[in-house]
Amino acid sequence: MEEIKCPSCGSGAVRKITDEKYECMACDNLFLVHNLSKEFQKTDEHIENIHQDLKKTIENINLTAAVAGGSGRDGLDNRYKNAMTLLNQGNISAAKAEFTGIRNDFMWSCKGYYGLILCEKKKKHINWGEIGDYIQQIYRCEDVTPEILQEMEGILNDGKQIALANLGKSLNERNAQQNEISSKIQQVTEMSKMQELR
Repeated sequence: MEEIKCPSCGSGAVRKITDEKYECMACDNLFLVHNLSKEFQKTDEHIENIHQDLKKTIENINLTAAVAGGSGRDGLDNRYKNAMTLLNQGNISAAKAEFTGIRNDFMWSCKGYYGLILCEKKKKHINWGEIGDYIQQIYRCEDVTPEILQEMEGILNDGKQIALANLGKSLNERNAQQNEISSKIQQVTEMSKMQELR
């Protein structure tokens, strides 16, 4: 057994009062020896029990979160299904919020980006720049499938066709404006010539 010393002065001159209580002969300090003290042992057991209870509580919370769709691949799949249900019900803003959460929590997965693209395509005024950003991210994801890549190519082609159609429409409108301006210039020129002839 190791020598018992006073915790206050460090003296080894101690007198045993009970199995756990000692008195220092040098400084008159009364003290309990931790590993002999039943009170300390009860406290240690109590702390260990609390620690185990907390550990179980934390494990239960993590398990509940995972089952409810909070983390892991199962959680990703559950959250994705819920977001797709919202999208299919026409609740685009709620679906977009869910897909944004998936994207933020599972950046390695294409499911968040894919869902955000589907949400954007349902809007009246599509932001093709945003869709292009999401598609770039999809190409970096580890779970992207050939089917999703093929669909992304189709979406990019659709976007290109729409952009070309809009460009053609703008050019036609501009040409019509230029023709109208040219016609008005020609009218002014002809009227000026008539005035000169008078």
